[in-house]
Amino acid sequence: MRPGARDFHVPAGDLRGARLDKGIAGKVLTENGLLVITWELGGRLLDSGFRADRAADHAAWVERVNELSGGPIDVAAIRHDKEGAA
Repeated sequence: MRPGARDFHVPAGDLRGARLDKGIAGKVLTENGLLVITWELGGRLLDSGFRADRAADHAAWVERVNELSGGPIDVAAIRHDKEGAA
């Protein structure tokens, strides 16, 4: 959890997929240094980026989120309305 950040909950039914990436919203990390979860809110797809204390844990998160969501999704084929926090 990021200090000072508010908690938020994404229902499992709103998950659309997960992937490893190197950046989001202008913030760039090393290749596959970011866990990106795509979810739906009010008919719009949103991406939220996370970094675990251990980057090695990211792959397990991608696998589990994709199991829950029926993913993985083809990110290139989906139009995301905009980047940013919900």
